Amino acid sequence: MPKVVLVAAIGRGHALAKKFHQSGVEVHSLMPFHNPGIASCSKSFVIGNINDPTAVAQFAQKIDPDYVFVAGDDPIAAGAADAVQELGFPAIAPVKSVARLESDKAFARQFMKEFVPDGTPAFEVFNDVQAAGDYIDAMSFDVVIKPSGLTGGKGVKVQGVQFKSKAEGKAYAKECLNTYAGGVVVEEKLDGEEFSLHCFVDGSHFATMPLVQDHKTAFDGDTGPMTGGMGTYTMADGKLPFVTDTDYQKALSIVQRTVDGIREKTGVKYKGILYAQFMLTSSGPYLIEYNVRFGDPEAMNLMPLMKTNFHDVCTAIVDEELEDFHVQFEPKASICKYVVPAGYPERKDKIPFKIDVSQMGDIDLYYSGIEQKPDGTLWTTGSRGFGLVSLDSTLNGAYNALESTIAKLDLTGFRYRKDIGSQASIQKKIERMERIRAGNAAITLGQTVRSN
Repeated sequence: MPKVVLVAAIGRGHALAKKFHQSGVEVHSLMPFHNPGIASCSKSFVIGNINDPTAVAQFAQKIDPDYVFVAGDDPIAAGAADAVQELGFPAIAPVKSVARLESDKAFARQFMKEFVPDGTPAFEVFNDVQAAGDYIDAMSFDVVIKPSGLTGGKGVKVQGVQFKSKAEGKAYAKECLNTYAGGVVVEEKLDGEEFSLHCFVDGSHFATMPLVQDHKTAFDGDTGPMTGGMGTYTMADGKLPFVTDTDYQKALSIVQRTVDGIREKTGVKYKGILYAQFMLTSSGPYLIEYNVRFGDPEAMNLMPLMKTNFHDVCTAIVDEELEDFHVQFEPKASICKYVVPAGYPERKDKIPFKIDVSQMGDIDLYYSGIEQKPDGTLWTTGSRGFGLVSLDSTLNGAYNALESTIAKLDLTGFRYRKDIGSQASIQKKIERMERIRAGNAAITLGQTVRSN
C-alpha cells in the first residue's frame, strides 16, 4: 500500500486526508493540533510544528513515504518541500524559492508584470509610509491594500468595502508596514467577479479542476471584513455562468505562462498545486494573486467531486507525466459553507467553547478550527469551525439540500452565510457582469503599467 505524509491543519487537510484514504493510500499526518477529521483518516499522526521544516523532514524520515503532501501556505513558505527533498522524498508542493509566488506579493507582482502583463493590474510596492500615502492620495481610482507576506487571507482591504476614505487607506498601509515584513502592495481595485482556477502541475504541464467561486467577506451580500473564506460553489459543467470560453482560455494561458515563467526565472520546476485567483473584468480576467496550494474552502468542493484516483494524480506529478493524464470530476454542482464562531474573524478573545456534532448525522462535514481534547471532547479554536458540503446534479439542488440540513442543526454560538450558492446570488453575479461588460470600462492604469 502506498504511503503519504500529509502536513495539514484545517478543513482543506481533512478533505485531502479523506481523499487519500478513499484512494487506498496509507496516511500519516503531521498537524499543529488534534484535528479529528484528519486523525480519523490517518493510520498515524503527530502533533507538532508544521511550520518547522526540520520537524516535517524528521517525521517523513520516520514514516518513509512515497511522497510528502504539504497542504498549507505557511509550511510551504517555510521550506517544507526543500527539507523533505533533501532527504530524497518527493514533495507535492513547490520549494521555497518558487513558493514566493504566494508568500511574497511584491515578488509575485513583479513576476506577473514580466510574464503575464496582460493579466496584471496597476500596482506599486512600498516600504515607506510617506511614499505609500502619497501614491494613495494621487490615485484617481480606488485601491486595494495588502501586506506583501502571508496573512491567512485576512490581510487584504478593499476601498469601498473594508475602508471608505483615502485617509483610512493610508492608515491601513501604515499599519501593514508597522506590522508585517516585506512591504505593502497598493494596487488598482478591479471591478468584476472573482473566480479560482486550481491546477495540478508537474513542472511543465498542468491538469485543471472545476472553476470555483469563493466568498471572502464575513456576511451575506458580500459585506463585512475579509475572512479565510466563508464558502464556495462549483457548477455541474465545471465552469461558472459568468465566465465565457474566451475568459477561460485566457486564464489557461496565464497558468501555462506562469508554469513556464517560474521555471525560467528560478531554474526550478513548479510541482504541486497552483491555484490562480482571478478577477473577471470588462477586459477579461486579471490575476489577483497566486496560491501555491489548494484553497480552503475550495478543497472541500474539489476533493468530493474528483473521480480519478488521487494517488495516481500525485504520482503523475512526481513522475512529470501529467501531459497525457486525464483527471476526471463528477458532473455535479457543489456548495461548501463554513460554520464559524459568531465573532469570527474579528473576535479578540478567541475563547474556546465545547461543541457536540452528534446531531449532524451523516452529512459531509469537514473539521477546520476544531480541536479534539484527550478526553474526546471537541472545542473551537476561534478560527473557522467546520465546513458543510453538498453535491447535486444542479446548484439549486445542492443549495436546497444543504440549507435543509443546516436548518436541523443547533448552531448556537456559530453563524454562516445563507446567500452562498443561492439562485438569487448567482443571478446578481450574472447581471453584474453583464452590466460591467456593457459599460466596457477601460482599465487605463493597468494598461499604463503593462506598457512599461
